Order: sequence, then C-alpha cells, then structure tokens
Amino acid sequence: MTATTLDKEYAGAFFGVINSDLERGVQSIAQDLKFIFLTIPAESDATDTVEVDLYKQGGIKRLLGLKGWSHTTTNSVVVTENSTVVVSNGIATITVEAGTDDDLRCYMLVGV
Repeated sequence: MTATTLDKEYAGAFFGVINSDLERGVQSIAQDLKFIFLTIPAESDATDTVEVDLYKQGGIKRLLGLKGWSHTTTNSVVVTENSTVVVSNGIATITVEAGTDDDLRCYMLVGV
C-alpha cells in the first residue's frame, strides 16, 4: 500500500469540536480540540503509511496526538496499536505498527 492519500472511497473522516464550555459567558479555552476519525481498509499491512491533510480533513493546525486500533479478527476483536505519526507542512504521515498484515485499522487524531 505505501503512502496512500485518503479519499472518500478509501476512508471515512469525521471531525467535531468539543471543549467549548462557557464560564460566565466567556470561553475558557481559546482553541477547541478537533478530532479526525479515519478507517483504513483490511488490506493494510504492517509498516504501510497513510497521509492525512490535517487542515483540509479536520481543520487541525497543530496535531496533539494519535490513537490507533486494529481488528485482529474481521469485525470482531479490536486491540490498540502504537502506530507512529510524523507531521510535515500540515500533512500527517501515519505509519502502521509493525506486526500483522491485512487488518482493518481505525485512527483518531486530536489537535487544535
């Protein structure tokens, strides 16, 4: 697979805003957290990479973290993964954790 750019056929992306609690009518946090949730298909293999345009996909200007999961048994057992991410010029490159091939994987990117 190596260096795949996400498109609508390939993965789902969703972003939302939280942390907009008001204290006496004033927003307590200047920048709200934003999330991108994405799924890459079961054809993904260990050490494959996926590129995500953080701002275009979810309005993220600064990435704070990444959390990943994989389905070790199709649509059944889900385990956490320690995938890595590198950001360059607003493009996050996620490298799938070494280990198993042909697993469906889900990722959550968090930023501001």
